Amino acid sequence: MASFQVGFYTIIVLTACKVILISLEILFNLKGGPKALFLIWSGYASAFLALILGCVSFVGLRAKGPDEPGQCENADADIVGDGVRAAAWTQVAILFFITLTGIFHFYKTAVKEIGGGLIVTHVSLAIALLVPLARKELSPIDAILGALILDAQGNSLSIQLVTKETLAARWQVAIVLIAQFLGLVIEGVLVGTFATNLLPTRSCNCFSVFWWTWFSNCPSVTPNEVEPFWIYFGYRFINIVHGSYFAITRTGTFDDADKWDRENPCDPCDKVWEAKVLGIGWLSH
Repeated sequence: MASFQVGFYTIIVLTACKVILISLEILFNLKGGPKALFLIWSGYASAFLALILGCVSFVGLRAKGPDEPGQCENADADIVGDGVRAAAWTQVAILFFITLTGIFHFYKTAVKEIGGGLIVTHVSLAIALLVPLARKELSPIDAILGALILDAQGNSLSIQLVTKETLAARWQVAIVLIAQFLGLVIEGVLVGTFATNLLPTRSCNCFSVFWWTWFSNCPSVTPNEVEPFWIYFGYRFINIVHGSYFAITRTGTFDDADKWDRENPCDPCDKVWEAKVLGIGWLSH
């Protein structure tokens, strides 16, 4: 099966499954039912499908990518260099690890602070890509690699929206949602200008990339197999809207609970915790 077919069918199935799960969630909300249990299992199902179908799409890597003389090889190190990419993925990995381990205990974690740092990194990269794009100085390789990093960061921003610390901070929830929509719009603009050859090619002629399928801005590569990406773009938009609804409808409750917790501390628990931290033993009289 050609790389285009693999990428096209996998993203179609993934998007359709997401729409079905959201439709079932709406149905449960309207007619009543075990909503909490359904949300848990639908979350597991979404993650499992995304993992499996995402891996299946890489079967298309076996297909030979477009080979064109003069393809870009050197990216702008200040925007999408190895160090920038490594730092971005490290931040994403730490956020995922802390969120995952937070499931197994009730203590506070630093997920809100690390998530806030990822917001700054995401917006900074978006600005770093927008400025040369507006000046018509952004090369094809910088545009498409920058879009890939934006996509990874945008997906990772959603991780913190399922944690109690972030949901209790309404301002951070709002900023996360704004940053996600901003990054997705810029990502679409970058890929659109890349696929339609609207970017300057002074330093190199063209570049090919695998993103659900091989597509390229090289003039000899026709047709340009970019359709799976736009379906994925729609899938990302649905995910953000769904995540926004989940966060917005719960942030008020978590914020009120956090305020109540600060105003009504559990003194015996606090004393036990302080004793353990300071190494002070209890004295019985």
